[in-house]
Amino acid sequence: MGEVKQINLDRSTYVWDGIRWYDRRTFLTPPTVDVLKLNILLLKALEEEDLSITDVEDLLVRAQKAGKALQYRRMGLIAERILKFEPGHHVAAEILCSSLREQNLPAQALKATQRLKDTDHAPLLVARAAALCDLEKWQEALTEIKRAQAAGAGRLATPLVKRIKSNIGASPPNAKQN
Repeated sequence: MGEVKQINLDRSTYVWDGIRWYDRRTFLTPPTVDVLKLNILLLKALEEEDLSITDVEDLLVRAQKAGKALQYRRMGLIAERILKFEPGHHVAAEILCSSLREQNLPAQALKATQRLKDTDHAPLLVARAAALCDLEKWQEALTEIKRAQAAGAGRLATPLVKRIKSNIGASPPNAKQN
C-alpha cells in the first residue's frame, strides 16, 4: 500500500490510503464529485513533494509510482527533473519517452530522447522504437528494435517486433518515412 495522505476539503478531512479515499471521522467514502476534487489536490501535493526531492533514486521510485497511478504527466516531469541533474541518465530518458507516448506525444518522445539515441540501453531503444511505431515509421522502428535486441532487450522487444512485422508489409512500397 502507498503512503497515507490526508487532505482537507469542505470542513472534512479525507484520508487516501493508497487505494481509496475515506472520511477520517466517519470512515465513509466521499461522493464522486469530492473524490475528483481530492484527486486533483492529492496530485498537486505529490507534485510539490516531487520538487523537494533531489535524490535521483528517490525520484525514480516516485516516477515509477506515478506511472502505476496513470499520472503520466507527473511521471514525465519527474524524469525531466532527473535529466536536469544527470543529462545522460538512460532510465530517466526511457521513463520520459514512455510518459510522452502515454500522453499520445510520440514525436515529442523521440525529440526528448534524441541526444541519447545512440545508446546501448535496451529499454530506451525499445521505448524509442515504440514511439516510431506510433508514428507509423516502420522501417526506422525495425532498425531501432534490432539495436535494442542486440543490446539485450530479449522479451521486452517481442511484442514490438510482432507489431512492426505485421505492419511493415502493410505500408505502401513508396510510403514516405519521415
